Amino acid sequence: MFHNIASKQTDFIKSKYIPRGINLDDPRTMKHESIVKLFEHIAAREVSHSVQDAFGFKIYCQAINRVLYFHPATPVPTPVQMTI
Repeated sequence: MFHNIASKQTDFIKSKYIPRGINLDDPRTMKHESIVKLFEHIAAREVSHSVQDAFGFKIYCQAINRVLYFHPATPVPTPVQMTI
């Protein structure tokens, strides 16, 4: 799952939610400094833009039986199927 986000970050997350120079990847392999910078950016956005606009995904994916389902980040998701 993290590979999908890392390879196409702007497909999953609006750029305003990620500090410049940070590429999201599997948290187990991200550098400590990058994770701290991301959370500081989110915390600053909570103050300047409200909690609702501090961070958010455009879409999310779910793997079921080796098939990825991409859902828009809306209250009523409509799945899009993609075989992996």
